[in-house]
Amino acid sequence: MDNQLKVKGTIISIMDAIQGENWIKQEFQIRTDGEYPQINSFIAFNTSQDQLSRCKVNDHVTVFFNIESRNYKDKWYTDLKAWRINITFNKPE
Repeated sequence: MDNQLKVKGTIISIMDAIQGENWIKQEFQIRTDGEYPQINSFIAFNTSQDQLSRCKVNDHVTVFFNIESRNYKDKWYTDLKAWRINITFNKPE
C-alpha cells in the first residue's frame, strides 16, 4: 500500500459529532507540518470517529484518508474522509 494518502499535522479544532440512526460523523481540522503549512478539514465516520474521540486539540497526528467527490445539482463537492487517525504525540496536560 505505497500509494496511501496520509498527512501529518497538529489538530487545531474538533467540531461536535453528528449522529444518525446507524452512523456518527465528526469534522476536524489540522495544520500540516513543513515549511509551508496548510489547514485541511477532514470528516471522520464511525470507526475513525471513535479514533478521533481519543484526540484533542494540539495533538500531533497522522491522518490516513480518501478523497471523495460527488455532484449535487450541477455543483461538485469534495470531502477528505479519514479512515485512520494515529496520534503521534499528545499535548501535555
